[in-house]
Amino acid sequence: MHALAVMGGAMPTGCQECGAGWEQALGGEQMHVHIVAKDGIYQVLCSKCVTPYTQKRGDIYAGTEYGKSINL
Repeated sequence: MHALAVMGGAMPTGCQECGAGWEQALGGEQMHVHIVAKDGIYQVLCSKCVTPYTQKRGDIYAGTEYGKSINL
């Protein structure tokens, strides 16, 4: 439900994979919020967590522009 709320404009509380708050993640650099379908629900992931996850999910992302950008 949190990811859906974020898509609706709510402020994300942090990464749902590693648990880092947005201030902690990447040492205070600009954060990008990624919402992905993971474990049957939508989840909010940080930049550090989204790439390893999406690289494992070629079944979802192969053939997309994003998949091409990460060399799937």
